[in-house]
Amino acid sequence: MSAKRNFADWITAYTTYARDGFSPDKFHLWTGFSVLAASLERKVWVNLGAKRKHIFPNIYVFLISKPAIGKSTAMDTGVNDILKQIETPEGGIVFLPNQLSEASFYKKFSEGEKRFLWGKQLISHCSGYLYLSEASNSLKEMAGGGELTSAMTEFYDCASSWEKSLVTRKGEVIHNICCNALVGSTFNFLGILIPQRNIMGGFASRLLYVVQSDSMVRSPDLEPDRPEDHDKIQKALIEDLSQVHRLTGKFRYEKAFNDEWKRWYAGNDRYVQGLKSERMQALLGRVPTNTLKLAMLCSVSESDEMILRMRHWERAMELIQTLLLDLDKVLTAGQEGKDQRSVNSIIMTMIKQAPDGEAPQKAVIQKLLQAGVDPTKVMATISTMQNNSILSINLRGGKTYLKALVDPNDYL
Repeated sequence: MSAKRNFADWITAYTTYARDGFSPDKFHLWTGFSVLAASLERKVWVNLGAKRKHIFPNIYVFLISKPAIGKSTAMDTGVNDILKQIETPEGGIVFLPNQLSEASFYKKFSEGEKRFLWGKQLISHCSGYLYLSEASNSLKEMAGGGELTSAMTEFYDCASSWEKSLVTRKGEVIHNICCNALVGSTFNFLGILIPQRNIMGGFASRLLYVVQSDSMVRSPDLEPDRPEDHDKIQKALIEDLSQVHRLTGKFRYEKAFNDEWKRWYAGNDRYVQGLKSERMQALLGRVPTNTLKLAMLCSVSESDEMILRMRHWERAMELIQTLLLDLDKVLTAGQEGKDQRSVNSIIMTMIKQAPDGEAPQKAVIQKLLQAGVDPTKVMATISTMQNNSILSINLRGGKTYLKALVDPNDYL
């Protein structure tokens, strides 16, 4: 029987512990999920489809913001205060080198082989954690593609069976690779790492983009008082994560979870395949897999029972949908905003093509986002056009419509 957990939900407890008024709360939340995934390594999974493909809960989390918004602070809290302190029977979590090269990358994996017993089967795995507080200092080898990008793309899936070995150019044999990643990046370097010409590649779709686009004005104390129970909470978080680290085996699931997965998957397929933007199709390609991975993490965050329940699916969906709201910023990372005239033209084209000359504002906004326009520019443009009597914003039947007050052809 498993020991009783200190917290009913590890992620909630960790986020509360880490909150500091300096880093965005979302950075603490996703650092928590990354640390949780890293602790599991390649020892738990769910089977998918008739071929019983293994899906492991490893994730690639990228924290993206302007410089000096607290990415490193949030990451250090989770990794140094918690993950590096957990009790492990085999020498701790394997951290991949900060200065990446193909040789050092594979060498670290090969040195970190571990084993665990599942039933009567002794299973080997090589699990590594890529923790980079500033991508621009470490991922130059991956900028624009290359062999390391291809490797990270492949390692995301951890192979679909136990017997998957990689033989490096130096003859090193690496069994059953599993990679987790927590990386901090500026918008500018993200545009270099995944340039527009490579946005269709598989690597881009595997990342969970946690975007903080707004600036933050902070006024932290030089040495703020810690809560009296700070050290006690930290110890309890480490204890629970150590217990999570010892989990092994296959997830079970409620019937309702499986039914909802199948229903949602079909609807998501129709939506993605119907998108006109192939770049958006590419970026959304791994949403189902990432959602399933997050559902597993939500489950182990609560208990050791390893059962996927509807509440885990709902929480995972909410997390994914929150990230997708900022996905348009990934499409335009490192680029200047679209020409203002083209933004106006899109708005006026939709108004002109509307049957009654009134375009639903929601549809206009969606069109602009799909075109890669910064969301802040979208609403600012609509507001400016209204203030200058170029268009009117009308509410009818609970919906908002845009109507031109000038000849739309002047903008086309």
